[in-house]
Amino acid sequence: SDPLIQIALTSHRPSRGDACLNFDGRPWLVDIYRCKAQEMTVRKCVQVGISEYLFVRTFHSAGNLGLGVLYMLPTLDLRNRVVKARVNPAIQKSPYYKHIQRNATVDAMSRAKVADATEVKLFGKAPIYFVGSNSPSGVVACAVDLVIIDEVDKCAQERVALAFDRYSASTHKLSCKVGNPSFPDRGISAAFDVSDQRHWLIRCGGCNKWQ
Repeated sequence: SDPLIQIALTSHRPSRGDACLNFDGRPWLVDIYRCKAQEMTVRKCVQVGISEYLFVRTFHSAGNLGLGVLYMLPTLDLRNRVVKARVNPAIQKSPYYKHIQRNATVDAMSRAKVADATEVKLFGKAPIYFVGSNSPSGVVACAVDLVIIDEVDKCAQERVALAFDRYSASTHKLSCKVGNPSFPDRGISAAFDVSDQRHWLIRCGGCNKWQ
């Protein structure tokens, strides 16, 4: 019954392969998709399914909920590669996403910005801004409801702080910080330390120990 899980299982197709997502072998994703916290922090390793979660949440937030989204990556170069190699194919391979994008509302957006599909996408009811933290102008003109910071420790921290100014007028003020930890007491580790610190435990099939 959760809308994010429903979209993941029936409509979201990752850039690699044509099948929709599933949670086989990654049961921890179910609780993450169901999480409705206003502020969310994910301290993680690589290849655990979080990037696809961020894309599903981004598309659902803008297309179905009408929430403006600011999606920050460490650099403009990485932003370009992620949008072209992962975001655009996910939209093109999903009839559901293509339907939402075709019915985008353009009233509040200039035609010049609409044309730059790498920087901003009109997705259904709201815009999605994809920015690099190394660009001083990337977050200036955005007014959003949800801020996503991907790879927090690799981002320019002054731009991360500026990103959260972009939802100051929102009544929602939703955020999600994600990253691989670099050092204790900084970046994603510092953010996780002040959260409720939920951990996923897995039991070894050999010794029955939870780790």
